Amino acid sequence: MDTWNIFKKRFDIFLSHASEDKETFVEKLYNELTDAQYTVWYDKKEINWGDELQRKISEGLKQSSYGIVVISQSYFAQNKEWTFREFNQILTTKNILPILYNITLEEIQNLHPKEYEQIKEWLAISSKMGIDDIVQKARQKIGNRESEKGIDYTRLRCLLREKKMAGSRYGNLSGDD
Repeated sequence: MDTWNIFKKRFDIFLSHASEDKETFVEKLYNELTDAQYTVWYDKKEINWGDELQRKISEGLKQSSYGIVVISQSYFAQNKEWTFREFNQILTTKNILPILYNITLEEIQNLHPKEYEQIKEWLAISSKMGIDDIVQKARQKIGNRESEKGIDYTRLRCLLREKKMAGSRYGNLSGDD
């Protein structure tokens, strides 16, 4: 894993999914990933009223180290313009983590042969393993967010507070006059 790559990105994970899967699976996955201290680009949290959708999605993908793609019957449905756009953009990235949600690779091959050709080389995991196990797999692939970086955020906040207090008492301590 390229630790420096994670430093450069705003999000650890871009979560690509069909809106039909939000309530039944994606929302729970998002909550567990954020509980595990991952920063997750999730449309529900990152896109606001009046935002330009394509721009926000493109920015999110560029700012994310990994793309989790929740592939389902709904993801490749004929009327799903946005998931196809996301999918085509995600294909240009190196770090793709596919999850098969209530669908098999054989079903994708039969129902969506073009998309199957694009994903058949990925090692996908099934949602049937459960969200806890999926998050554990993410830890194995991406790493534990805080321990991988070796940063004690509580200690860092204390040091920054101390420096700020010292700076206010003694002027600029950075050496940049």
